[in-house]
Amino acid sequence: MNRRRSFLQQLGAFAVMAKVNLFPWLHSNPPALVEDAMGLTRTINMLQAGFFAKHGNYATKSEILGSEGLRGLMQRKASRLPWLQRLNLESDEILPGLILDFASTSDGYIFTVSEKKSDEARNVVITDEKAIIYRATFAGEPPKAHDLASASAFPGAVPHDEFPDTPSRLSRFLMAGGGILKVLRRFSF
Repeated sequence: MNRRRSFLQQLGAFAVMAKVNLFPWLHSNPPALVEDAMGLTRTINMLQAGFFAKHGNYATKSEILGSEGLRGLMQRKASRLPWLQRLNLESDEILPGLILDFASTSDGYIFTVSEKKSDEARNVVITDEKAIIYRATFAGEPPKAHDLASASAFPGAVPHDEFPDTPSRLSRFLMAGGGILKVLRRFSF
């Protein structure tokens, strides 16, 4: 009984400290914008590969947003991809806080997904028909997709896995453990 009481007292003390904000990381929800942008980019690349296999050419923006693209995916798999439920296919702000700039070329496509910020550097995810995903941080208005010769031509673009803040496997594992802390936070007093 004493062990149980001791554990509950410690749990209560932990909950109180969390409420007092001694552990600010328990209350901060890091912006998921880059994760959402990466998910969207990977999905569009996958859809483009399928479209090319079926039709012999890459999809235009309206096709990738349509029933053979994201709209169809939303109807079939929205529950498996949480960000998919928040898509706005009627706006360039395709996800809250993220702008999609898509351009079709004669033999491919290129697009950027950038944070909707105007006064500071923004994260930008860039890809093209080669399906290599690049990332960059860009101050000001990013170049338009139709002005880029390739994804790698975006100023400051580096492959995603070489981008400075890309978490390691260990970091991703440790971040996943944060879910336990969120559960504990729910039981705070």
